[in-house]
Amino acid sequence: MRIPSPLAPAVAPALGSTAVATATTTASLLWFGKRHARTPWAPLDAVSHIAWGDRAFVRDELDVQHTLVGFVLNLGAVAWWSTLHALVVGRPMRTRYAIPFALASGAAVAATAYVFDFKVAPKRFTPGFEWKLPRRPLRKVYAVLAASFAAGSLLARAWR
Repeated sequence: MRIPSPLAPAVAPALGSTAVATATTTASLLWFGKRHARTPWAPLDAVSHIAWGDRAFVRDELDVQHTLVGFVLNLGAVAWWSTLHALVVGRPMRTRYAIPFALASGAAVAATAYVFDFKVAPKRFTPGFEWKLPRRPLRKVYAVLAASFAAGSLLARAWR
């Protein structure tokens, strides 16, 4: 006899949300990196400081050690927050309030991620791209994250 996990209903929506949010946040990091840092790769390279320490902050080039590791670490963080969002949303709503609820819950989880990343987490576990991007683009990355969570939950709603 198989006992369902309380996380089971969140898995499929979290996977969709993770895919959407990883693609959009990575694209926004690359775009803001190109505009505000020396190269588009600089923000992702900076994320790899979690694995490699402060020397990652001086990396600005596309390479496996920093860029790929930064991407994978960002993917892991996005997957964590996507799962939390899927648990908050619960089963996809089929009411006229689905879109406002998706937007509000996406914003709430992204705001929680922002507070955790910059107020709670030790320096070694901050995203790292804050060392490469000004404050305004940094906030826009979290706005993209919020919109991605909303889009992911609405896609899950459409697939049901």
